[in-house]
Amino acid sequence: MCLFTKRFLTVGCLGLAIALLLPLVMFGQQNRGIGVRVKMEGGQTQEIKFYDDSYALLIGMSNYNNRDWRRLPGVKDDIRAVRSVLETKHGFQVIEADDLTRVTWLTR
Repeated sequence: MCLFTKRFLTVGCLGLAIALLLPLVMFGQQNRGIGVRVKMEGGQTQEIKFYDDSYALLIGMSNYNNRDWRRLPGVKDDIRAVRSVLETKHGFQVIEADDLTRVTWLTR
């Protein structure tokens, strides 16, 4: 795999992580549990709470199959720390994947 493709994948994974975590930054912990009232078809209203049934996919890459890219030793610890915060403080259901290859990504 060429260097450009690896960098593109890394930037893509980083973009995905930012997109998944952006709502946490936008709404913040102070809005946790606050909901909005939605009018249903029959005229009834229903409250929908923010972050109910929220999911996060955490992907950590620390081992690369390219001699130009060094191993990143802190990735697994970082993933554990982010997972802990998402689960305990924000109630997310977290799926974790590390050191994915193209084959393992496509077969997950």
